[in-house]
Amino acid sequence: MKKLIGLSALIAAVGCGGGLPSDLGDEQAEDLGAVELETGDKADHTLIRPIGTFDAAPGAYAGQFTKLVLMTDKTFHMETLIYCITTPCNPIATNGRYEYWRNGVGTRFIRFRTTAGRLISSYAYTYSNTTDTLKLRKINTRAWFKMIGTANAWCSDAGDCAAQNLIHPMCAIRPGGGWYCNRDNTCGYSCGSAPPPCAAVLCAPNTHCDDSSGTAQCLPNVTCATVRCASGTYCSDLNGTAECLSYNTCANVRCASGTHCEDLPIVCFAAPCPPTAPSCVPNNPAPCFKGGCSGQLCTDQAGAISTCEWRDEYACYRTATCERQTSGACGWTSTPELRTCLGTN
Repeated sequence: MKKLIGLSALIAAVGCGGGLPSDLGDEQAEDLGAVELETGDKADHTLIRPIGTFDAAPGAYAGQFTKLVLMTDKTFHMETLIYCITTPCNPIATNGRYEYWRNGVGTRFIRFRTTAGRLISSYAYTYSNTTDTLKLRKINTRAWFKMIGTANAWCSDAGDCAAQNLIHPMCAIRPGGGWYCNRDNTCGYSCGSAPPPCAAVLCAPNTHCDDSSGTAQCLPNVTCATVRCASGTYCSDLNGTAECLSYNTCANVRCASGTHCEDLPIVCFAAPCPPTAPSCVPNNPAPCFKGGCSGQLCTDQAGAISTCEWRDEYACYRTATCERQTSGACGWTSTPELRTCLGTN
């Protein structure tokens, strides 16, 4: 579900005095003279503010948010990464209310408060609606960290989903419907009156919920270890369940004149991989021949002759392979044995 970003705003001319709260404590230095941008004559509702669920970009460290949910009713849910000494080390979850402020030099802030109104912390922020990217910096510090909007919207109940401006599917066959909150705290939308049975079920690791029969049941994940695919397909379970995928073969490859197709084994760096890949190779290249008075020549001419002299390295070619190289020319195939022999003679 892609988020529709709500309209609101952040810029206002700052006058003297700006309603500075009395509970800023040690954080008031950068926030000094800030004005609240939601209400009053300083409000500006023409700009787009971040709304929805944001996940930490890779590389987050302790003290930063792993998840931040900003809702249209000005409530929030945040999960903060902590230093881990003994496992499990789950992020610390906090819920409350937030406000938008701006100081005299144009820096914009989000102030997070408890549900009772006590200030938790303030963060300077920038937001890109184009990339749905939120950058945050705790005030009076220098380090910014990035969070990215996610389609897997967080929720504790269905109301949290409705308060994030989420786009829901069009219900053509079963009109109506509504948001629901899955057991894994992600939002879902059901066409009709009731959410699917699996919405209320949280399955154990390596299992998944199936409600195709009308009743939710947790079934073992099907993996490639227990699946045999037909010829011309290979198994992939990257999506959590095994599926047989077709792959390209010489059957649907046309090579240029003078070449033909061969299904060659491939080197797999990140499984799963198909077993082969088609490659166009030259048609029946002409053979190569050993020649010369001492057997030291490798050419495409049978019976090639040379002057007759002897060098110790010529003995190395007696067991070497004479064949076409990648350049297309005939030559001695380099092997560890041949290189060792030539290096000692």
